[in-house]
Amino acid sequence: MELNIENGTAREVICKRVENGNYFPNGNLVQKGKKYHLVKMEVHPWYTNVYLKEFPDKVFNSVQFAECFKTEAEVKGLIKNNGRERKIVATFSENNIPQIVISESTIIDLSRHKEEIKLLEIGDAFTVGRNTDSNVILVNDTIYSRIHCYIGKTTTGKYVLYDCSLNGTYVSL
Repeated sequence: MELNIENGTAREVICKRVENGNYFPNGNLVQKGKKYHLVKMEVHPWYTNVYLKEFPDKVFNSVQFAECFKTEAEVKGLIKNNGRERKIVATFSENNIPQIVISESTIIDLSRHKEEIKLLEIGDAFTVGRNTDSNVILVNDTIYSRIHCYIGKTTTGKYVLYDCSLNGTYVSL
């Protein structure tokens, strides 16, 4: 599946890894912590190719970059126009951390993880899911996704909750 970044929105990503090799193609060209402009992504079963405006003839791996939003208003625009692969559920501040509802029997009070969330750097993620390296581990293989949802931080200090599941993630403030 190919995703073309259009609609006039400049999509910025921040470099998280600079390693070079089979899993990190062209890693020697980018600088950790620097922002780049996303042009196109190709999603394959085992990897995702990332194309940057700064390097038109080069391909990168998606694990080398993280999405970077400038303002909460930009994020709210994406909430209205989100696709099926990853849905933006909510934005919030560190003073208004929500509960997330994953199923009738699973409600997670994210305010219990306030200190971990406050320490997020731009491009990092606070994850909730079945993966054993998730910040909050869910223990039911039939309902929950490996990465059910995650929280990222905007450059203005606001937080964004992304739903990556098939069954949905809801917010209760």
